[in-house]
Amino acid sequence: MMVLYLLVLSIVTTVQQSSYRLVDEKTEEIDADVETLDQAKIEDTGNKELAPRDPVVIFGRLHPALVHFPIAWIVLLLLLECMHLKRETKINYLFLNVLPWLVVASFIPALISGFLRFDELPQEQDFVGPASIHRNLMLATFLSLVLSLVCRFFTQKKRNKLFWQYCYLGLLVLAVVLGTLGGHEGGELVYGDDHLPF
Repeated sequence: MMVLYLLVLSIVTTVQQSSYRLVDEKTEEIDADVETLDQAKIEDTGNKELAPRDPVVIFGRLHPALVHFPIAWIVLLLLLECMHLKRETKINYLFLNVLPWLVVASFIPALISGFLRFDELPQEQDFVGPASIHRNLMLATFLSLVLSLVCRFFTQKKRNKLFWQYCYLGLLVLAVVLGTLGGHEGGELVYGDDHLPF
């Protein structure tokens, strides 16, 4: 019985040592592969830095974070204006006068960062075409918001007040539609053509 026990113990020890040897060999192979990949990455980047140091480039790369504020502000403004028009709710009048300006102001950093980011994009036609459509839609959104501010100014005059209110709301709806379409185009740039089924 003791002989059998010693035989099993020697077999287990041999297998265990073999497995340790295999693990050590695989670890050395993996370390060599990682070192090769690191060297290839260094050679691939050449003299370029991995992270941008230029503040203009960094600001351009903040574009994805900056674009969500204007969209949220536009939708909030449209909802509040519709509530104010429909129900004559007690929405703070000062808030409704300041919010359109905040919407336009929030668009400015998003547009600037978008223009800065546009210069870094690949120059293939498959990429430049959708990026141009996205840019143009967002510029049209901004323009409709600026025009809506002008209309908002004229709604405070007694003359043709109802006309200017409808122009203001119409331009606001147009800005939401254009912003939604522009946002969809931006999503296609980031996630690909098939990120939504339409």
